[in-house]
Amino acid sequence: MEIFLIISIEQDENREEIFKSLIDFALNDISYDYLGLGQINSYYPNFDLWQKYAESLNLKFQSYRECHKIQLSGFKSSDDYINQLSKNLKKDLRRLQNKLERDFDKVEYVFKKDITEKDIEIVANMNIKRQKDLMEKGINDRFCYFIEKGKANFIKDYFCNGNPESKMIVYLKCNNVPIAYDIVLLNKKSISFWNGTIDPDYEKYSPTKLLMIEFIKYAFENKLDYIDFLRGDDPYKLQWTNDMSLNYNLTKTKSLKVKLAYLYKEHMPESVLQKLNSNNIRALLDEGYQG
Repeated sequence: MEIFLIISIEQDENREEIFKSLIDFALNDISYDYLGLGQINSYYPNFDLWQKYAESLNLKFQSYRECHKIQLSGFKSSDDYINQLSKNLKKDLRRLQNKLERDFDKVEYVFKKDITEKDIEIVANMNIKRQKDLMEKGINDRFCYFIEKGKANFIKDYFCNGNPESKMIVYLKCNNVPIAYDIVLLNKKSISFWNGTIDPDYEKYSPTKLLMIEFIKYAFENKLDYIDFLRGDDPYKLQWTNDMSLNYNLTKTKSLKVKLAYLYKEHMPESVLQKLNSNNIRALLDEGYQG
């Protein structure tokens, strides 16, 4: 069984006491054989506490993924930032924009904070369509959140409820049809990309590049400090970013049997893991979105 935990702590004089209570709850009040807390970023305001208590409690705490960011403080405006991009990227952006405008009567970017269940259904179906397309091309290393019912329901519940100022979906629409989207998390300082994809029927327009320009403009208009691409060192991220942090995992196992199982998984050949994941994903894709 998987349990999702989102830990958010107000930065005041009580933060360490609250942090200690949450860690104690996770370690001692939840029934588990293996506990894995992931995506603990070295930029997080409580990262010092994660380090401190991982050491004092003798927990495994190690970095595993790079997270690339755009620090905006060195630029006067969105135009200033765009001007410093590589010549090839700027040329490609102009070509893509011109192609969209030639091929469609209406091109619009929709920024939407009141995310609805209909939005989640739209992006889920786009994800599943994209996943099938990639697998048909022999690309099996991408995962899809929306094909497992538990994860899909968690996503729907989180993004369709709570503070609408903390999350946003942005569509690129052509003739009123969504061809790409990004769901992001917001705070007073940053945009963090959580999930996005494209409709494979429109892949030739590279819509994620055009969406990125709109995010740059939004960030400057709203006086944000940085844009976070989250985990991964995909080559496309390196075209845009100028800074990096690290994601850490904190883990604890309660039995030798589980410890050996996860040790085996960690050292399993990548080709075997991909084959297992591919078989599982294909079965779930056939079921479609279960939200």
